[in-house]
Amino acid sequence: MQTDKYKILCIDNDISHLSNLSERLVNSGFIALISSRRDFSIDTIKKNNIELIILGIHQFDELNELSLIKQDRSVSDIPVFVYSTINDEYFEITVFKNGAEDFITFPLKMMTLIARIDAFFNRKYKVLNNSIIRANGLEINPNNFCVRFQTGAQIYLPKKDFLLLTFLVDHAGQIFNRNELLNRIWGNDVFIGERTVDVHIRRLREKIGSEYIKTLKGVGYMFPK
Repeated sequence: MQTDKYKILCIDNDISHLSNLSERLVNSGFIALISSRRDFSIDTIKKNNIELIILGIHQFDELNELSLIKQDRSVSDIPVFVYSTINDEYFEITVFKNGAEDFITFPLKMMTLIARIDAFFNRKYKVLNNSIIRANGLEINPNNFCVRFQTGAQIYLPKKDFLLLTFLVDHAGQIFNRNELLNRIWGNDVFIGERTVDVHIRRLREKIGSEYIKTLKGVGYMFPK
C-alpha cells in the first residue's frame, strides 16, 4: 500500500517513545510529526493536515487530550490510536468511550502497530471509483485523495474535505446550502452543526485557493463552471 500520503501526528511526553515511533512510521512510508503534550494544540492538527493521531496516555488525567480532540468539531473526525502503559480493562473501555479508534498496550509491538494502521487506512480510504477528475485546471484523483495543480504542485486532502470538493466539482455551477451539503457528505443521521460545512470549506480554500469555491451570501456554496 502507498502510505506516503498519510500524515500521522504522535503525541507523548516521553521523547524516546516519540523518536522510536516516528522513526518506524517514516521507515514504513508514512509522514510522521511529533509533539509533546506541552506543545500540542488543535491548530497543530489543522495546520499540518493530519490524518491519524497516535496518542500516548499513561495516566487517567491524560485522557484530557483525547477529549479535547474529540470535542472539537473541526478535527473530531480524525482517528486517534491510543497506546498506554496502563493495562487495565476499565481504562481501555474509558479510552474507547472517549472516542479512540484503537487501543494498544505498551510496550509497543511496532510491526503489529504498523499492520493495524495499514488495515485502518485500507478500510477507511477504499475508493471504488479511481478515475481522474479534471476541472478548472485541477486534476483530482479519487484513488489517493490527491489534487494536482497546473503548476505541478500537489496536495493530499483528508477524506471529508476531498468528498466535499468532488461533490461540488461533480455539480459545478449548482449552489448548495449548508444543510444540503451536510446531508450529502455527512448523511442525515449525523448530528453535527451546519457550521461544520463552513470549517471544511475554509480548510479547502486554504489548501486549493479561494477561487475554486464561491460563496453566494445567504444562499450557499458552489464550484464555478
